[in-house]
Amino acid sequence: MAPRKTRKNSRNTSSATQDPPATTPPNELGELQVELERLRQSTEAQLAEARAEVAEARAQAEAAEARAQAQAAAVPAVRIVRIPRPRGGKGGLQAAMGLEDDDELYASIQRTVRRAVIQAGIDLHSTLSDISVEKLANVFKKVRETHPYMDRQRFSLDWPTLELVKQYLRNHRKYSLKVGRLAPYSRSRSTQRLRNVDDDISDNGDGEAAA
Repeated sequence: MAPRKTRKNSRNTSSATQDPPATTPPNELGELQVELERLRQSTEAQLAEARAEVAEARAQAEAAEARAQAQAAAVPAVRIVRIPRPRGGKGGLQAAMGLEDDDELYASIQRTVRRAVIQAGIDLHSTLSDISVEKLANVFKKVRETHPYMDRQRFSLDWPTLELVKQYLRNHRKYSLKVGRLAPYSRSRSTQRLRNVDDDISDNGDGEAAA
């Protein structure tokens, strides 16, 4: 029985002599705590700096907006003088639009009207009564967007644009008749001729041919 007791004691002795768990020395813990504190302070400083930069940028933006508003208030509003559709008198459409001294703008508006009519899908051989309201509205909108001068505050119901549309269709139809592309309208048709502003002004001074 003695040998068995000896082996048991040897196992107990081996277990008792195992190395204890590793532990971090106190000096290393102190260094880690110091480093963590340094990182925390550095992060807080960076956050404070970022907040200050954001606040400064916001203040500058608000100041710029205030200056812009003050400048806008100081500029007198431009008063748009309404130009009504003429009834009688002399002069052509260009003069009626107040563009008798601005041939370049008038010609540019004419070109825009022609492009807008084509883009709207309007049949160039049609009469005004054949054109849908939606297509005419698209033409009016395109002309206003391209030329601020054609604002509705100046020209109610887009009357100059309507006149230019009629003018374009009338001239195109006249040319088509001349070259044989279009048969003449019957005299019985009430839409044979598109009445235009020059009928009221009694003078076709803008140089456009009448149908």
